[in-house]
Amino acid sequence: MPSPLLVLAIASLVNSSAALDNTFTPNCTLPLRGTIFVSGPTTRGTLTILWQCVSIILLCTWNIQHLNIPASRPETRSRMKRLWWAILDSRTKAKWMVLTILAPEYLLGKALGERMAAVHGYMHRQRGSDTVTEWDSTHAYYANMGGFILDFTKIIAESRSNNQTSPSMPDDPQSATMEVLRRPSETSIEMEALHISAIQRPLLSDDDDSSSNWAAAASEPLQGLNLEVSAFELEIDLFLSEHMDIGASQKTNLLALKQKAWALTTEQLGYALASRLISEMPKVSTKSLNKLGTADNLVKVITVIKVSWLIIQLIARRVAHLPSTQLEIATLAFSVMSIITYILYWGSPQGVQTVCIIEAARLPEQHDFGYLAEYGPTYTWTLGRNRGMLDGEYGFVPIPNDASFWSSETKFWIRRLVGWDLNLVQGAVYGGIAFGGLHCLAWDFEFPTPQDALTWKVCAILTISLPFPFAQFLLLWKRISEGCNRHLYRPYYPDDSREGLRRTIGIILIWVFIVPYILARLFILVEIFRTLFYQPPEVFINTWSGKFPGWG
Repeated sequence: MPSPLLVLAIASLVNSSAALDNTFTPNCTLPLRGTIFVSGPTTRGTLTILWQCVSIILLCTWNIQHLNIPASRPETRSRMKRLWWAILDSRTKAKWMVLTILAPEYLLGKALGERMAAVHGYMHRQRGSDTVTEWDSTHAYYANMGGFILDFTKIIAESRSNNQTSPSMPDDPQSATMEVLRRPSETSIEMEALHISAIQRPLLSDDDDSSSNWAAAASEPLQGLNLEVSAFELEIDLFLSEHMDIGASQKTNLLALKQKAWALTTEQLGYALASRLISEMPKVSTKSLNKLGTADNLVKVITVIKVSWLIIQLIARRVAHLPSTQLEIATLAFSVMSIITYILYWGSPQGVQTVCIIEAARLPEQHDFGYLAEYGPTYTWTLGRNRGMLDGEYGFVPIPNDASFWSSETKFWIRRLVGWDLNLVQGAVYGGIAFGGLHCLAWDFEFPTPQDALTWKVCAILTISLPFPFAQFLLLWKRISEGCNRHLYRPYYPDDSREGLRRTIGIILIWVFIVPYILARLFILVEIFRTLFYQPPEVFINTWSGKFPGWG
């Protein structure tokens, strides 16, 4: 039996095809010879409205992405391979663009969480630093996107060399190694003069002899860097065997620490400094970090112009008592969400492909893994991540794009309880309410049938009213799930009573909140295009804006 959604889609296509039979082509007279200026037409077409709105939605959802630094590709001279890798790398941004179209409130919540984490990280570093290291929210953003890489390649090579040359072992060989290795790092020099700052090239060498390559790497930007994977696999496995009740996000963070190089967040860097894993925070200027971004400013300017033009047109039509289309209202909602999201991302580098390598001052101990896993990010989706290692071909595990970071001591404990960042949830809830509320601007618009108008109103109300109670049940479900997961490995909890409560709340979440919300959003998404074929004639009357060049 076909699903109602499939029937709705087929019916929409059939009705749209029938509507195309009733087309209208404006017939304007040509100007007389010698005319020096011809104003714009007094009407606008269906495709004009469609292209103007779709282009704005695509530009907003594509240009607003602030993704983390991805893993670098190995060096190659093959143009076809580089082209193919570029296509593969673009899939991540395309995936997040589609997610933004389907759920723009999630990206707004993510931006709010990253903003609060960057501000907290900046203020925390300023209070806890006794040096004159320049550190602001841009540094915190850069760290949380995986820009600062703690590398153990050199210290491991030196440790192995010392073990091979020493005929006898001291009483405490690890502490003896620490004393030798605790020396000032080279990060006090400006980033442009550092070999570690380089940047924008693969982090992997084809040669496996990392110790012999390091001397060349010190004088040439990371050319000799060869990061072996699973450097601390035994230590991590031992830690996991002794702490089997840790959360899923913490386990994911531990798996990333198996490598010889770690992408550390702001809070993890703070712990690394306090525990002397690094000698000092990297001294990199804000100007240098901003130069690393590869965002296209021209595309941003075009997006701003198109969004501004849409708002001007909607205001002009409202003043002239001319109706607008549901698609234009939906485009306005996407534009507002994108503007708020971009404001929250203000100061964050965009499109960064560059990392800064920091040499480790000592080898990690077992307790370091626990603290770094706890101070690390949490993730929106953890199912399946713990079943296998992430690809370690490039030496370090990049910070995933769905990572969220702690932004205060209080919210850190809340995050420990529920496994998610509270700022992300709050931003997504408020964003969903605002996004649904903007669709209410089409409350009195003309629809193909009265049933369409009623369904639009119901769906708009659902998108406004469901996010807040959904968030409450979701946090409760996450809290119970974290507790249940922590008891799965304990033999004396064979029948945890909370498992039944978790399933009950999960069923409520799915059938009371998630399914109605998704159906409401899908109906609105289909209806904004379907209603474009059933507009009153006044919709196609152009305002004074038609006399100016179109930005679509």
